[in-house]
Amino acid sequence: MARIMPTFLVEDANNILLKCIKLIKKKQSVKLITLGGITSAHYASFFTSTFRILNKKIFTLQHGGMIGYEQSMPMHYLSYMTYPSIFLSAGWTQYPSEYKKFKKYKLCKKIIPIANPYFSNLKYNKICSLKENILLIPLSKFVYLDDKNFNNVTDLNILNLRIKISKIINTCEKYFDKIIIVLRSENFAIDPISKLININNNKLVISNPDNYNASYYFKKTKCVVWDVISTGFIETLSMGIPTFALTDDTRWSYDSKKTLKNLKDSKIVSNSEDELITFIIKNIFDDIYKKNINVANLFKKNYALSEKNWLDQIKKII
Repeated sequence: MARIMPTFLVEDANNILLKCIKLIKKKQSVKLITLGGITSAHYASFFTSTFRILNKKIFTLQHGGMIGYEQSMPMHYLSYMTYPSIFLSAGWTQYPSEYKKFKKYKLCKKIIPIANPYFSNLKYNKICSLKENILLIPLSKFVYLDDKNFNNVTDLNILNLRIKISKIINTCEKYFDKIIIVLRSENFAIDPISKLININNNKLVISNPDNYNASYYFKKTKCVVWDVISTGFIETLSMGIPTFALTDDTRWSYDSKKTLKNLKDSKIVSNSEDELITFIIKNIFDDIYKKNINVANLFKKNYALSEKNWLDQIKKII
């Protein structure tokens, strides 16, 4: 119980839990559906605890896109899989091999691949005309770079990644009418990239979440370059936007190495900014997405499954 809801985090936790138990016991047939995980200061966590105590079914919908092939943060993702009876994945059917070392956490045994509601809505409600010749580059928050790059956050890590992105910007700017950088970390003036790019170029637009987040620009961009693989990478793939990303092979699980190879062969992801630059420039006046749509669709089928009837699928399982 303490692993799920440490009592010292919430005032009067025991009484709240007892009330939840009393409420759920009155229901003859009741199931719990959660999205992603638990939180230590929210009533949802008390209901999660209640359902575990009463041995009632908990269904957890996958939240975020990296679960299933990401192996650099296994403990973070495994926390989502210790309490549900059934985990509803976004396409994959087995835990990555690296998770086997954490058997003591008693992960839920049943994984059901199902169309993810979020990715499905992105795909079938998309508004993407691809009319504007815009390159969109969302930058990662500094705090995330330790996990995404499989290292601790250091000035050198941040600088190395910003150098790669600045090279993409400076080389590709003449091929686009506009380049939009979405800053999601510190103030632009103190970000290393501010010293590495030509900020006087009138094609360059600096945005931040206080103005518009990255998703605001999805509907009008010609292509997107992500500095690391993240859920955003899958969001733009799901919308059918030509999508590229820098990657670190150490982040991918052993079971997903074939998927990684296919993505790299199609130039959707790369360890090299030069390779991405060459591919983007070579295909900029063509339909970029036609070059890699089959590989992108295969990746989405395994890790970002989407269907129009996703709600009917969930109802049938529940």
